[in-house]
Amino acid sequence: SEVGNSEFDSMVKSSSDVLTKMFNQYAKQLDSIRAEHETNLDIDIDTINDLLSNIHKLNETIKVNQIHGNSALELQDQRNSLIDELSGYMKIDVEYELQQITDQVSVEVPKISLVGKTGNTDLINGSFKTEFKIEKAADGSIDIKMTANGGGEPIITNDITGGTMKGILDMLNQSGEFDAAPGTARGIGYYQKSLDLLASKFA
Repeated sequence: SEVGNSEFDSMVKSSSDVLTKMFNQYAKQLDSIRAEHETNLDIDIDTINDLLSNIHKLNETIKVNQIHGNSALELQDQRNSLIDELSGYMKIDVEYELQQITDQVSVEVPKISLVGKTGNTDLINGSFKTEFKIEKAADGSIDIKMTANGGGEPIITNDITGGTMKGILDMLNQSGEFDAAPGTARGIGYYQKSLDLLASKFA
C-alpha cells in the first residue's frame, strides 16, 4: 500500500493542487464570458432604443412630408433599413396602416410589434413608443423590461423568441439540465454548475 508513503502523499497533493487551480481558472473564464455577454447586452439595448427612437422620429417626418405633398422615398428607405436592423435583434411584425389626415390626404404608418410567446406587444404604434431596460435579479439572471411612454414596466424577457437578444439571454439565463423547466438551453450557468458539481465531487 502507498498510504503513508511520503513521496506518494506529495504526488497526490501536487495533483490535487493542479486540479484545484484548473477548476479556479475555468471558473474565472466563465465569469469573464458572462461579463462579456452582459456588456454586449448593454450595448444591444442601447442600440435597440436608438433604433426605436429613430424609426419613431422618421414616422413623424415622413407623415409631415406626405401631408405637404413632398416625396419621402429617401426617408422611407432609411426607415426600412432601420426596421431591418431591428429585426436582427428580435422577432418583429410590421403592419402598415392607412391613417386619414384630411379628406384628401392619407398616409401609411407602420405599426411595429414584438412577436412573443404570448402574442404580439406593441413597440411603435402612432405616438406610442417603447423603450427597453435591463434589470439584474438577485440570482444573477437578467430581465428585460419595457417602458411605454412613461407607463408601466412589464418584464418581456420570455417574450423575446428570436434574434441576437434571444441568444444572449439564453446564454446568461439558461442552465440546461440544471434548470427546473425542461428543454432549456445550455447557457453559461450549465457550465458553471457542471464545474461546481465536479469540484464538489472531487473535494
